[in-house]
Amino acid sequence: MNPKLFVIDVRRFGLIPALIRVVYGRASRVTNIRAYRFLAFAPENVNRKLVKCALPYECRLVESEEARALLRDPMNQIPEEAYVPGTPGEGDFFYGIFDGGKLVNFACYASGPTAVQRVGRISFDPSFLYNHSGYTKPSHRGRNLCSIGVARASHELCADGWRGIVTLIEETNYASLRCANRAGFRSCARAVVLWRDQRSLIWQSHRASRYSLRLSPL
Repeated sequence: MNPKLFVIDVRRFGLIPALIRVVYGRASRVTNIRAYRFLAFAPENVNRKLVKCALPYECRLVESEEARALLRDPMNQIPEEAYVPGTPGEGDFFYGIFDGGKLVNFACYASGPTAVQRVGRISFDPSFLYNHSGYTKPSHRGRNLCSIGVARASHELCADGWRGIVTLIEETNYASLRCANRAGFRSCARAVVLWRDQRSLIWQSHRASRYSLRLSPL
């Protein structure tokens, strides 16, 4: 356990969640078991304060070709591990927040089955989108840009005809869970993944069927 990171977690999320993260981290390394939460966004749950709040930044949907160029541009300093290789792919939607023309926050949404690192592949109701990548530059963290970007992107995409958004977040990724909840996402199901002999064994709760959510090994 890293004492400095533990203290930071206690300050941000509380003592019990910080302890759970420590225990979970050790257990997952020994057993190769990871727990995840499915969340879903419906238009009526959007955080309207985040959609309407004034920002000194430009927020917009970005065409795929421009988005790929932005992610590769060294001026934006976006680390490769922040997004799925090939993002955004065909049928994906990319939403960015810009400060002085530089990309400082983004989220990517897939319209079809998508690979999930160390899990397998996720499929879902074709009338929904799947939020699979998101990132805020360190220089702009602490400004609630994650929740604002996700809320605005989800609101705009649903206004264009999509029924909603689904996403998958590891149970102890408290920052991402908090971001999603602020934007208007609600927990809808859970999943547990066991890695064994380079294969994944997957269990998921029956409530996932409401959104046709299914995790399958690659």
